[in-house]
Amino acid sequence: MKVNQDLSILLWLRKQRKDETGKVPVCVRLTINGVRAQFSLGIKVLPSQFNTDSGSVKGKSEESKMINNQLEVSYVFYFTVGIVRVLLYSFFRV
Repeated sequence: MKVNQDLSILLWLRKQRKDETGKVPVCVRLTINGVRAQFSLGIKVLPSQFNTDSGSVKGKSEESKMINNQLEVSYVFYFTVGIVRVLLYSFFRV
């Protein structure tokens, strides 16, 4: 999701790292002022159950609800960190 020209947050699946159950890690890509960082959130999902457009897991099961809650908390955290960094960068830019 592109928040503005200075901040972008993307949730994506690292499909090359499939485990024995078929689950793959959910990763976040945080771009602030053109500088990109990406890392795993420590959450694994089945690729068929992940909605890339919304960045959430499909379904109504307790596991789906729990994973979506974790994803939402992670998203809010990285959004807040990103906004603070953009504001600090803008404030202290010479």
